[in-house]
Amino acid sequence: MTGKKILIPEEISEQLINNLSNDFVIDYKPKLNAKEIPAIIFDYNIIIVRSKTKVNAEIINAGENLELICRAGTGVDNIDVDTATRKGIPVMNTPGGNTIAAAEHTMALLLALCRHIPQSNISLKNGKWERSKFSGTELYGKTLGIVGLGKIGREVALRARSFGMSIIGYDPLISKETAEQFEVNLCDYENLISSSDIITLHIPLTGETKNLISAAAIKKCKTGVKIINCARGGLVDEKAVVEGLNSGKISGAAFDVYSEEPPRNLELINHPKVVATPHLGASTEEAQEKIAVQLADQIKAWLNNGKLEGCINAINLKYINDEKVKPFLDLAEKTGRIHSQIVKGSFGKVILNFHGNFLSKYVDVIKAAYLKGLIQNLVTPPVNYINSTLIASEMGLLVEEKILPADKIYSNLFSVVLQTNNERLKISGTVTLNNNPLITSIGEYHSEIKPEGNLLLYYNQDRPGVLSKVSSVLADFNINIAGLSLSRLGKGLDAMTIINTDEVVKEEILDELLKVEEIRSIHSIQF
Repeated sequence: MTGKKILIPEEISEQLINNLSNDFVIDYKPKLNAKEIPAIIFDYNIIIVRSKTKVNAEIINAGENLELICRAGTGVDNIDVDTATRKGIPVMNTPGGNTIAAAEHTMALLLALCRHIPQSNISLKNGKWERSKFSGTELYGKTLGIVGLGKIGREVALRARSFGMSIIGYDPLISKETAEQFEVNLCDYENLISSSDIITLHIPLTGETKNLISAAAIKKCKTGVKIINCARGGLVDEKAVVEGLNSGKISGAAFDVYSEEPPRNLELINHPKVVATPHLGASTEEAQEKIAVQLADQIKAWLNNGKLEGCINAINLKYINDEKVKPFLDLAEKTGRIHSQIVKGSFGKVILNFHGNFLSKYVDVIKAAYLKGLIQNLVTPPVNYINSTLIASEMGLLVEEKILPADKIYSNLFSVVLQTNNERLKISGTVTLNNNPLITSIGEYHSEIKPEGNLLLYYNQDRPGVLSKVSSVLADFNINIAGLSLSRLGKGLDAMTIINTDEVVKEEILDELLKVEEIRSIHSIQF
């Protein structure tokens, strides 16, 4: 036994404890209140949690002897990864262990929803015989829309096919050819929500995906649509769903996750057309056994040979305080963020160009930073500098690197071409003398814009008064302009404008701006 101590402050598989007990001193305290942890965490080298315990900055900063933070599961929403990284503490999770469990629970909710199983079960146990009241819906021939075609989404598709369902999917990282391999017809999000009889979500919760199923989205759905959320609380506007259920626009909904857990929205939970379970997606004996074995093996590998399998922040630890490299990682990641928000279609190929001797030394980590920015809000597993390249490869994204001589203007220039089935867009950037990332061009247009905060980017015909019209619309919505970059191909030809704004330019404002006749296309970008 090493003498290293592990704190486990919530219920966990007994097999995990047994697998680690020969090598570590384990304090298993499943009834420990999270507020008590900061006072005792000083004594521990490792903390292992599931989803209940929030490993926040207070706990991490108090854990002066912490060497490892472990999540027995996939998501790390309940762990302050940034604080752990700054403290030099690896954060480890167990991706894939609950894939089958989550997919099967989705199908269980799907069947329960369509056949009114929970409601009819309660009715019968209350002495009633209401066959006509609980007439259900067959899955055969219905269109299932899967938002997110990662591991869980694909397993749901596999099972839904056996019921004779027509399956469509939305995932910006999946090519049409890749989707066809598992018999899913790829489409954009607008087509998915307007064409599906049933919609199921299998994506991470980010700023971009929060309330993805909104009141506006529900209006575009088929009348009688059914909605299932087994992924992350907050993906669905719960109030809007209740309104849709009451109006008849939504015929039924099933939830396993909620914006607050335990949920306080009792109007949703108690609605007669809602099937609700208490976050049981990963709660199977088999899933917990897989996770227990996987996590124990990962911790032992770390102890015995320093390997950080399943670690989501290890490369960050190496470069986060390198003042020369860090600004280029920031530039690369933000370049990926811009690409992800303005390029349409299925991602096919990325060409990364490294101009100059300095950048050529850090190809792998800069590539990982760009891919992290490109895909981090589009896939379910937490994306980081370690796994971004692997995840991109699994999604079928081709990545090519080119080491080139120094640019004529910028000695260290990073440029990326992203190709999709619809378009090809090149973005270039550098780091200024005061270590600030700077985007120097987008497509054919020169720019000098700091990639930070909120950006509004639009392409327009170069005519007098366009900026004035845009400024007027922004003023009407109380949006303040903080910076501006203008570029054009020639007088009277096409132009590009980038505006830094103090607030996010929301969809309703974009719709209003598109009424300006000179504007061809427009994008809101957030960092």
